[in-house]
Amino acid sequence: MEKKSITDIFSIEIASLIEKNGRYLIKHNLKEKVFSIFDKVEIKKTGLGLRYLILKIADISLIPVKHISRVVNTLYHLYGDDDEGRGKFSELDICELNNRDDVWNGRSWLQTERYLQPAMIRCDDNEGLKLFIMNV
Repeated sequence: MEKKSITDIFSIEIASLIEKNGRYLIKHNLKEKVFSIFDKVEIKKTGLGLRYLILKIADISLIPVKHISRVVNTLYHLYGDDDEGRGKFSELDICELNNRDDVWNGRSWLQTERYLQPAMIRCDDNEGLKLFIMNV
């Protein structure tokens, strides 16, 4: 089975930022939201030359839960069950997102040997909703 790349479904705007691979940090406000949610992107490069992308929105109250559900389900269709065996977006996710006292741990597909571009989505009150994608 061929490993799929999640960045293949992103906009031309993000693709052009990814191509700027010489820079160690790129921060950019997006003209077009990714997944109808994320309006900011950061691309960071480690000292070892590894690069990762972070899509984010600070105020999660601005987005309907159905949009978060769509992101999780898209990742599920690309990657399958996450590292904890969790699948599609569920009622438990809705409860966790609505409980402002907790961090929503979302999903993680970080087993690097299994995925071409390991990814993780999560939310907390300090930093909002974030989608991390490695190996960009």
